[in-house]
Amino acid sequence: MIYQLHIKDKEALGTVRCVAGLLVATEQDDIWLRFDDIHGAIPAALRKLPVLATFETDDEGHLFHLGCQTPVMKLKTLECMALTDFLPLKMPVAALPGLLGQPQPIPFVISQRPRNGKALLTSLVVWKKYAEEAPAIRLASLRFAVSAKGEVFIIGDILPPLPGKEYWEVQDIYIPAGFDFENEMFPVFLHQQLNPLRTQILVFDQEGNWQAIDNNYFVTAKRSAVRLTGLPHD
Repeated sequence: MIYQLHIKDKEALGTVRCVAGLLVATEQDDIWLRFDDIHGAIPAALRKLPVLATFETDDEGHLFHLGCQTPVMKLKTLECMALTDFLPLKMPVAALPGLLGQPQPIPFVISQRPRNGKALLTSLVVWKKYAEEAPAIRLASLRFAVSAKGEVFIIGDILPPLPGKEYWEVQDIYIPAGFDFENEMFPVFLHQQLNPLRTQILVFDQEGNWQAIDNNYFVTAKRSAVRLTGLPHD
Protein backbone atom coordinates (compact mmCIF):
# COMPACT_ATOMS: atom_id res chain seq x y z
CA MET A 1 0.00 0.00 0.00
CA ILE A 2 1.22 3.50 -0.87
CA TYR A 3 -0.26 6.62 0.72
CA GLN A 4 0.25 10.08 -0.74
CA LEU A 5 0.14 13.03 1.69
CA HIS A 6 0.94 16.73 1.41
CA ILE A 7 4.11 17.86 3.16
CA LYS A 8 2.08 20.25 5.32
CA ASP A 9 0.50 17.21 6.98
CA LYS A 10 3.86 15.80 8.06
CA GLU A 11 3.04 16.10 11.77
CA ALA A 12 -0.04 13.90 11.29
CA LEU A 13 2.33 10.97 10.78
CA GLY A 14 3.09 11.13 14.48
CA THR A 15 -0.09 9.13 15.09
CA VAL A 16 1.34 6.14 13.16
CA ARG A 17 4.96 6.50 14.20
CA CYS A 18 4.93 3.20 16.08
CA VAL A 19 3.15 1.17 13.36
CA ALA A 20 5.52 -1.53 12.11
CA GLY A 21 6.33 -1.86 8.41
CA LEU A 22 6.19 1.82 7.42
CA LEU A 23 8.69 3.51 5.09
CA VAL A 24 8.54 7.14 4.01
CA ALA A 25 10.03 9.28 1.24
CA THR A 26 9.50 12.88 0.13
CA GLU A 27 9.26 14.45 -3.32
CA GLN A 28 8.79 18.23 -3.45
CA ASP A 29 5.43 18.84 -1.73
CA ASP A 30 4.49 15.17 -1.49
CA ILE A 31 5.07 12.56 1.19
CA TRP A 32 4.94 8.94 0.05
CA LEU A 33 4.20 6.46 2.81
CA ARG A 34 4.63 2.74 2.13
CA PHE A 35 2.95 0.09 4.26
CA ASP A 36 3.58 -3.61 3.70
CA ASP A 37 0.33 -5.14 4.94
CA ILE A 38 1.58 -8.72 4.82
CA HIS A 39 -1.19 -9.78 7.16
CA GLY A 40 -3.89 -8.12 5.07
CA ALA A 41 -4.95 -5.79 7.88
CA ILE A 42 -4.61 -2.00 7.77
CA PRO A 43 -4.27 -0.38 11.23
CA ALA A 44 -7.07 2.03 12.12
CA ALA A 45 -4.55 4.85 12.64
CA LEU A 46 -3.52 4.64 8.96
CA ARG A 47 -7.12 4.98 7.85
CA LYS A 48 -7.40 8.29 9.72
CA LEU A 49 -4.45 9.99 8.01
CA PRO A 50 -5.27 13.03 5.80
CA VAL A 51 -4.18 11.25 2.60
CA LEU A 52 -4.49 12.71 -0.86
CA ALA A 53 -4.64 9.28 -2.50
CA THR A 54 -4.18 5.60 -1.70
CA PHE A 55 -2.56 3.16 -4.10
CA GLU A 56 -1.50 -0.44 -4.41
CA THR A 57 1.90 -1.10 -5.96
CA ASP A 58 3.73 -3.91 -7.68
CA ASP A 59 7.39 -4.93 -7.54
CA GLU A 60 8.26 -2.48 -10.34
CA GLY A 61 6.77 0.55 -8.57
CA HIS A 62 3.63 0.92 -10.67
CA LEU A 63 0.77 2.54 -8.75
CA PHE A 64 -2.80 1.29 -9.05
CA HIS A 65 -5.97 2.78 -7.66
CA LEU A 66 -7.54 0.34 -5.23
CA GLY A 67 -9.34 -2.47 -7.06
CA CYS A 68 -8.04 -1.43 -10.49
CA GLN A 69 -5.70 -3.41 -12.73
CA THR A 70 -4.41 -0.53 -14.88
CA PRO A 71 -1.54 1.50 -13.40
CA VAL A 72 -1.99 5.26 -13.19
CA MET A 73 1.68 6.17 -12.73
CA LYS A 74 5.05 4.83 -11.75
CA LEU A 75 6.63 5.97 -8.55
CA LYS A 76 10.06 7.53 -8.98
CA THR A 77 13.06 6.00 -7.27
CA LEU A 78 13.21 7.86 -3.99
CA GLU A 79 15.36 7.56 -0.90
CA CYS A 80 13.21 5.86 1.71
CA MET A 81 13.67 5.80 5.45
CA ALA A 82 11.92 4.39 8.45
CA LEU A 83 9.17 6.60 9.81
CA THR A 84 10.90 6.65 13.20
CA ASP A 85 13.93 8.29 11.51
CA PHE A 86 11.74 10.70 9.55
CA LEU A 87 10.00 11.82 12.76
CA PRO A 88 12.59 11.50 15.54
CA LEU A 89 11.39 11.94 19.09
CA LYS A 90 12.13 15.29 20.72
CA MET A 91 13.39 15.39 24.29
CA PRO A 92 11.33 17.62 26.59
CA VAL A 93 12.81 21.00 27.49
CA ALA A 94 11.74 23.83 29.73
CA ALA A 95 10.58 25.94 26.80
CA LEU A 96 7.42 24.08 25.93
CA PRO A 97 6.13 25.26 22.52
CA GLY A 98 2.46 25.18 23.41
CA LEU A 99 0.14 26.70 20.84
CA LEU A 100 -1.72 29.68 22.27
CA GLY A 101 -5.18 30.04 20.84
CA GLN A 102 -7.48 33.00 20.49
CA PRO A 103 -10.30 33.35 23.02
CA GLN A 104 -13.28 31.24 22.07
CA PRO A 105 -16.95 31.86 22.99
CA ILE A 106 -16.96 28.89 25.36
CA PRO A 107 -20.25 28.68 27.29
CA PHE A 108 -18.94 27.49 30.67
CA VAL A 109 -21.40 27.08 33.50
CA ILE A 110 -21.05 26.22 37.19
CA SER A 111 -20.95 22.43 37.36
CA GLN A 112 -23.74 20.60 39.14
CA ARG A 113 -21.77 17.34 39.35
CA PRO A 114 -18.41 17.24 41.14
CA ARG A 115 -15.48 15.53 39.46
CA ASN A 116 -12.05 14.49 40.61
CA GLY A 117 -9.23 16.73 39.50
CA LYS A 118 -7.23 15.32 36.59
CA ALA A 119 -4.63 18.06 36.06
CA LEU A 120 -2.79 20.69 38.04
CA LEU A 121 -0.97 23.85 36.98
CA THR A 122 1.79 24.79 39.41
CA SER A 123 5.31 26.24 39.41
CA LEU A 124 8.45 24.33 38.48
CA VAL A 125 10.08 25.31 41.77
CA VAL A 126 7.25 23.74 43.76
CA TRP A 127 7.19 20.67 41.50
CA LYS A 128 10.92 20.06 41.82
CA LYS A 129 10.79 20.24 45.60
CA TYR A 130 7.87 17.80 45.71
CA ALA A 131 9.54 15.34 43.30
CA GLU A 132 12.65 15.11 45.49
CA GLU A 133 10.62 13.83 48.43
CA ALA A 134 7.66 11.98 46.86
CA PRO A 135 7.71 8.15 46.55
CA ALA A 136 8.79 6.95 43.10
CA ILE A 137 5.60 4.92 42.70
CA ARG A 138 3.58 8.07 43.37
CA LEU A 139 5.45 10.00 40.71
CA ALA A 140 5.18 7.21 38.11
CA SER A 141 1.40 7.68 37.90
CA LEU A 142 1.85 11.29 36.73
CA ARG A 143 2.87 13.00 33.49
CA PHE A 144 4.10 16.56 33.16
CA ALA A 145 5.12 19.27 30.70
CA VAL A 146 6.91 22.54 31.46
CA SER A 147 6.54 26.00 29.91
CA ALA A 148 9.15 28.67 29.32
CA LYS A 149 7.51 30.67 32.12
CA GLY A 150 8.41 28.01 34.65
CA GLU A 151 4.88 26.61 34.93
CA VAL A 152 4.22 22.87 35.10
CA PHE A 153 1.08 21.15 33.83
CA ILE A 154 0.69 17.82 35.64
CA ILE A 155 -1.78 15.11 34.57
CA GLY A 156 -2.85 12.11 36.62
CA ASP A 157 -5.73 10.33 38.31
CA ILE A 158 -4.42 11.23 41.78
CA LEU A 159 -2.88 14.70 41.77
CA PRO A 160 -0.09 15.75 44.13
CA PRO A 161 -1.10 17.97 47.07
CA LEU A 162 0.49 21.13 45.70
CA PRO A 163 -0.70 24.74 45.40
CA GLY A 164 -1.92 25.70 41.96
CA LYS A 165 -4.90 25.64 39.59
CA GLU A 166 -6.84 22.40 39.38
CA TYR A 167 -8.48 21.21 36.16
CA TRP A 168 -11.20 18.72 35.37
CA GLU A 169 -11.10 16.49 32.30
CA VAL A 170 -14.17 16.44 30.08
CA GLN A 171 -13.89 14.23 27.01
CA ASP A 172 -10.11 14.73 26.80
CA ILE A 173 -10.34 18.51 27.28
CA TYR A 174 -9.07 20.17 30.45
CA ILE A 175 -11.19 22.96 31.94
CA PRO A 176 -11.04 24.84 35.28
CA ALA A 177 -12.33 22.82 38.23
CA GLY A 178 -15.87 23.72 39.23
CA PHE A 179 -17.07 24.43 35.72
CA ASP A 180 -18.67 22.45 32.93
CA PHE A 181 -19.65 22.91 29.29
CA GLU A 182 -23.12 24.29 28.80
CA ASN A 183 -23.72 21.76 26.04
CA GLU A 184 -22.31 18.23 26.29
CA MET A 185 -21.66 18.20 22.53
CA PHE A 186 -19.32 21.18 22.73
CA PRO A 187 -16.17 19.08 23.40
CA VAL A 188 -16.83 17.15 20.19
CA PHE A 189 -16.97 20.41 18.23
CA LEU A 190 -13.77 21.69 19.86
CA HIS A 191 -11.85 18.55 18.91
CA GLN A 192 -13.12 18.77 15.33
CA GLN A 193 -11.98 22.39 15.03
CA LEU A 194 -8.81 22.47 17.13
CA ASN A 195 -7.55 18.90 17.56
CA PRO A 196 -8.92 16.63 14.80
CA LEU A 197 -6.06 14.11 14.99
CA ARG A 198 -6.13 13.99 18.81
CA THR A 199 -2.36 14.56 18.93
CA GLN A 200 -2.59 17.41 21.41
CA ILE A 201 -4.02 18.23 24.81
CA LEU A 202 -6.45 21.16 24.92
CA VAL A 203 -6.41 23.31 28.05
CA PHE A 204 -8.95 26.10 28.60
CA ASP A 205 -9.19 28.82 31.22
CA GLN A 206 -12.41 30.38 32.48
CA GLU A 207 -12.23 33.24 29.93
CA GLY A 208 -12.09 30.88 26.96
CA ASN A 209 -8.34 31.21 26.26
CA TRP A 210 -6.82 27.90 25.26
CA GLN A 211 -3.53 26.14 24.73
CA ALA A 212 -2.84 23.09 22.58
CA ILE A 213 0.10 21.11 23.96
CA ASP A 214 1.52 18.31 21.84
CA ASN A 215 1.35 14.91 23.51
CA ASN A 216 5.04 14.35 22.79
CA TYR A 217 6.01 17.04 25.30
CA PHE A 218 4.54 15.16 28.25
CA VAL A 219 6.89 12.79 30.05
CA THR A 220 6.46 10.34 32.90
CA ALA A 221 7.27 11.98 36.22
CA LYS A 222 10.37 10.04 37.16
CA ARG A 223 12.58 11.77 39.69
CA SER A 224 15.44 11.92 37.18
CA ALA A 225 13.21 13.56 34.56
CA VAL A 226 12.13 16.27 36.99
CA ARG A 227 15.72 16.91 38.06
CA LEU A 228 16.87 17.29 34.44
CA THR A 229 14.14 19.81 33.64
CA GLY A 230 15.78 23.21 33.83
CA LEU A 231 14.29 26.45 35.05
CA PRO A 232 13.87 29.21 32.45
CA HIS A 233 17.25 30.71 31.50
CA ASP A 234 19.15 27.87 33.25
